[in-house]
Amino acid sequence: MINTLNLAEDIEATQDELPAAWTREEQELAILGCLLYDDRCDVNLLTEDDFTGKSRSIFKIIRNLKHQKDDLHLDDVIQSGEEMGVFVTNEDYQLTTLMITLGDQPQFFHQYISAIRSVDTGGSNTNTDTCQGGIHIKISPTGGISPEPVNLASQRYSPVTSALQSVTACDSLSDRIQRWIEDTTAWFTYSQLDSELGIRSENDKNNRRLILKRLCDKGTVQRHPEREGKYRYVTASVERLDLRSISHRSVDVQLPLGINKYVRLYPGNVVVVAGTPNAGKTAFLLNIIKLNLNRWTNKMRYFCSEMGAEELRNRLDLFPFSDDDVDKFEAVRHVSNFADVIEPDWINIIDYLEMTTDLWEVGDHLTAMQKKLASGIAIVAIQKKRGADLGRGAEFGEEKPRLYITMENGTLTIKKAKTWKDKNVNPNEMVAEFKLVNGCDFVELTPLGHQLFGQGKLV
Repeated sequence: MINTLNLAEDIEATQDELPAAWTREEQELAILGCLLYDDRCDVNLLTEDDFTGKSRSIFKIIRNLKHQKDDLHLDDVIQSGEEMGVFVTNEDYQLTTLMITLGDQPQFFHQYISAIRSVDTGGSNTNTDTCQGGIHIKISPTGGISPEPVNLASQRYSPVTSALQSVTACDSLSDRIQRWIEDTTAWFTYSQLDSELGIRSENDKNNRRLILKRLCDKGTVQRHPEREGKYRYVTASVERLDLRSISHRSVDVQLPLGINKYVRLYPGNVVVVAGTPNAGKTAFLLNIIKLNLNRWTNKMRYFCSEMGAEELRNRLDLFPFSDDDVDKFEAVRHVSNFADVIEPDWINIIDYLEMTTDLWEVGDHLTAMQKKLASGIAIVAIQKKRGADLGRGAEFGEEKPRLYITMENGTLTIKKAKTWKDKNVNPNEMVAEFKLVNGCDFVELTPLGHQLFGQGKLV
């Protein structure tokens, strides 16, 4: 609960320092200054629509940085802005100067937000007075505002101010955190937890740290082995498998270069195809569609993250795909969160899973897909660095797939095959040499086999 008496005294004490009327740009700069220098001013209360012009870009930079780190400095904003083509300087934005006036008054900051949102943008020539939580804000025809103390006892708190009060729900913070993490399916951070549950005060954040420590000690939550401040919920429940009614049937899917002669795939399996740029990943995936059109008619979905409809159709015409062929599968444009949109009982072909930062999260993405699958499978392409043994995310991306294939310089390698077609023939580390013709045809130069060490031969 805000101490309105102290609030009035604070504003009265700085009344002489405030300009008589501030322009809309100055209002926005003041809010940006508060966000930058006072942790009590919550970035999650604002949206991009609260800013105009360049200030909107500055807000987006500050918001993104606030979600990544707790201790934020102007230098961070300047560096991030330069990377995005938005040049930020003290002289241009006067964030420090404005902060001297407003930075130690988050209550005034909250009222300032309400004032900006209540400005009449219809070009009225009359002054507008509005009362917000004990502050009388006078809005001039030019959009400038100046605060004046009023009779605080007769005013109510604004909805924004009420939302900023510390966590005071009837149930404890510990219970709320426990329920929230039980609904998570991936690693989470302090900032995500705080944003979702409205944890803003320093006291609540200290309590949150202690609660997470206790949950870690109990084994309910696990700390990330490499990333500080990342956690995941340890699922204690298990699903009992019905071993009597199983069909013993693998998924009937054909793969290029005869891979399916050595490997079995079962319902719910994830396959990874990791390849260097221009190694033939897309051609490999489109060949899977071609090989399985009649087996999986209207039950294949191709997720295209790079090509538009015209480019994809031109690529398909190389095979060629007829009009009847393209009606037998779905092609959709999608670039992220594939687990949300895959079909559980279909062949889902993802071209491709883009990973540019936090490469270790590739395992989380693949796990989320696997959990969504039922009788279907997911075949996922990822990028691989030239000369690297595995694709982006390395061993993190190798854990979940039942089949992991790499492609580079006309060579396909089975890096991991968990289920063998013939128990006496181990397909792991099998290599095939090929030539890609016309961007669609895999011409087999050397069939799949094991390479004899030091001789460069396949057997």
